[in-house]
Amino acid sequence: MLISIVTPSLNSERYIRATLDSIWSSPAAHPGETVEHIVVDGGSTDRTLEIVSEFPSRVLTGRDSGMYDAINKGLAAATGDVFGYVNSDDEVTPGCLEELFGAFGDPGTEWLVAPMIIIDGPGSEVAVLRPPGGLTPAQFSALGWNCLPQPSTYFRTEFVRRLGGFDTTFRLAGDYDLFMRALIAAKPARLRRPLSRFRLHDANLAKNHEAMAAEAALVAEREPLPPSRRALLHWFTKIRINVRNPKWSVGKRTGKVQY
Repeated sequence: MLISIVTPSLNSERYIRATLDSIWSSPAAHPGETVEHIVVDGGSTDRTLEIVSEFPSRVLTGRDSGMYDAINKGLAAATGDVFGYVNSDDEVTPGCLEELFGAFGDPGTEWLVAPMIIIDGPGSEVAVLRPPGGLTPAQFSALGWNCLPQPSTYFRTEFVRRLGGFDTTFRLAGDYDLFMRALIAAKPARLRRPLSRFRLHDANLAKNHEAMAAEAALVAEREPLPPSRRALLHWFTKIRINVRNPKWSVGKRTGKVQY
């Protein structure tokens, strides 16, 4: 089984070495046999490509219209059985690849979600976000944001291609949109072990909450709901997530976690 991991990059020298180290330091990472890592660079002018050249990653270069366009380019070039993407400031966890081999060894697994460790800029753990079980499209729509940890979500490549990949009209909520379409098409498998480390720092796109909310509202329209049912499902799902993730919930309230 070959796992394709795509990393979009643009002037990513600050953290991309940690991203690459996390992928290639795994004993299970054998280039072209178990792992294919594709860096899609939009025209970096810093040391990003110099750093990437030290690793056995493939590199695609050229201008793009944004992060999701870059990821779609990586998806089109991917030759693996399994697809996921990890941003240039995030990391995969030790044992991630082995977990993926086991889960996708089941032919019934079209996609999967797993917990995500949230870290600060220097790499210290802040909280863990665990996705809720039994999430329905209606609940996901009513919640109004993507509670499925993006760097801990992987797809069978043919499945995500059938879904059409990412909608590039989104700048921030493309994950929420794709995961909504995936949830409507198939129930995801769930793993208990975290597969990624998501880094919070001053340049995170996800911190643009107003723009994110506007795009998320468009995604929610994919699953129309009466206002009263939407409100009920919103609070029901929100409470489930907070109870399942107490440290994350406290971090949200204190401003320590902005996700």
